[in-house]
Order: sequence, then C-alpha cells, then structure tokens
Amino acid sequence: MPMTAFATGDTLTEKAWSKKVIKLGMDRSYFEQNGYVGEDPNNIIVKYTELAKGKGDVIYLPAYGELTGAGVSGDSAMEGSEEPLPTYDDAVTIDQIRNAVRIEGAMTEQRTSLALRQLARNALADWLANLVTEETFAALASSPTRVVFGGDATTKATIEAGDYMTTTLLSKASTIAEKNTPEIKPISKGGAQVFVCVCAPDSAYDLKISDSVWGQAMREAMPRGDSNPLFKNAYGMWDGTIIQKHKYITTSVTFGTSANLAGAENLFLGRGACAWAFAQQKFWKEKTFDYQNSPGVCIGAIYGVTKLVFNSEDNGVITLVVYRTNNAEAAYA
Repeated sequence: MPMTAFATGDTLTEKAWSKKVIKLGMDRSYFEQNGYVGEDPNNIIVKYTELAKGKGDVIYLPAYGELTGAGVSGDSAMEGSEEPLPTYDDAVTIDQIRNAVRIEGAMTEQRTSLALRQLARNALADWLANLVTEETFAALASSPTRVVFGGDATTKATIEAGDYMTTTLLSKASTIAEKNTPEIKPISKGGAQVFVCVCAPDSAYDLKISDSVWGQAMREAMPRGDSNPLFKNAYGMWDGTIIQKHKYITTSVTFGTSANLAGAENLFLGRGACAWAFAQQKFWKEKTFDYQNSPGVCIGAIYGVTKLVFNSEDNGVITLVVYRTNNAEAAYA
C-alpha cells in the first residue's frame, strides 16, 4: 500500500542539534587543578607576580644554601671564623602569548543555534591552560641534573626491557631526595608531607600491572577518592609519594643498546621545582570587524616558565628514567 514517508536524508526531515556541546580540554592547568601552584615557596610551582607591579621582562630569583661549617667551641675566637652565606640565583624571562577566534559574520551565527562566542571563549581558555601545562612539563624535563634509572641501568642506552617503573624506584627516589645536598623537600598536602611523582600513562600502567607490591598496597590503602585530599586526582600513593599520570611526560622509543626500546622520563617533584612569573595573567580582548558584522575574541597572558636550578642543580625534581610498555590501539579488521 502506498504510504507517505520521509527518509533520513530527505530535506524535509527535521535535524536536531543538542545545545550541550562536549568540551575537549581543560580550563585550568594541570598544576592549578591539583593545588600545586602558589606564591609560597613551599609549592611545587612557585608563582612570582612582582612584574605585574612594574616594568621589565626578567625577574631574578634569589636563594640561599645551607651553612656547613663546624662553628667554634668554648672561648675560641668567633671573629675571623665567620662562615659566608652561600647565595644563588635563577631567572625567569616573560613574553606575551595570545590566540584568537573570529566568527565570519551575522549569517554564520544565524545558521546555527550554537553559542559561538561562548564556545570560542571556552576553547581559548582551554588552549591557554593546555599551553601553560605543556610548557611547564617541558621545562621540568629539560637538561636534568638529578636522575635515577630503572633496574640496574646507568644511562638511557643501558635501559633493558623490564626496567619498569616500580615501587622500589619510588622509594629510592624518595630516599635520594632526602639525602641530597641540598635536599628536595616534600610539599604539604592534606595535612601530610608528601612528594609527587607524575608518570607517563604507560608507566602508570606498568606500575599497576607489573608490580605486585603496588597492587597489594593499593588494596590496603586508606580510603581513596575526592574526600581524601591525598588521593584527589591521584593514581595512588606509595611511601609518602602521590602518583599521578599525564600525557606530557617525555617518552621515546630510542632507549636501550639498539635504540629501539620504549622509555619514559617520569618526574619526581618536591618544593620549588619550577617557577611561573606573570606580568599579566589571563586577559580577554574583544573586537568586531567589517562594520560590526564579524566578532572576534582574544585571550592572552604575559608570563614565563622555568625549572628552578641553583648552583647547577635542579632544585626540586628528580627524573626517573625507565622502560615502559608501549600501549597502542590495534587496527580494526
């Protein structure tokens, strides 16, 4: 029997678009999301804002080291035996970075129910947060001076298959942090003194799959979840170290004697590992073009990022160099 019908592709078939737009990104940097940034030097990322109050494009960051002299005893003369205070400095150079989105015109906005201007603002906020996160990880990974290798390796070339990220390596890094001069100090989080280790996703996988001690420790751990500040956004915790994972950790497939093994350079972090300097934090500018027809929105900041290095030593980071499982998607057939 002949009937009237509209197929999916017919021009008279209604098309519905959800006004809920999926957000692919973040509006705050990884380090801000986890509470690792502050003007107090006891944070992993120390934020400096002096340039917001004056001119200049470089801020110099002073530091002082430990006194190591024996002092004088009894009535021995103190005059002439004073110990000089060891002082060091690092610097952060700032620059302006901007990005913008421009909508073609009124007809473009007429053709869609999407709030294009608000979507542009959201996307730009995500872009800046992602940029700061990526630059910070790159700075922390650059030219490491404190390195611990997986297994019995002593270089990336001597890494072998199976030299995974392990609980033993985490404990070793924690011990070295406390023994070093100057020592790497933990941060205060949730009422506890802790270090933070950020792993490549593959290394976090290896820790879970290949280390039986890790699995047992997680089963016996204190309550997890956002109600426990130590476990908020964390993969787990071991020996006073919060473990997290992030895609911006440096990885490669050129480890080993034949330069063909997958590896990762995970970051073990304490106080004062990195500095952010801001002359202007996130700012917005809007402008219309073509006789008010084409709106544009711009985001920007004037800032700089550097790993803190004093007396040629990384101040708050140890690089953990390991073999990793190279997890990858399989082609569907």
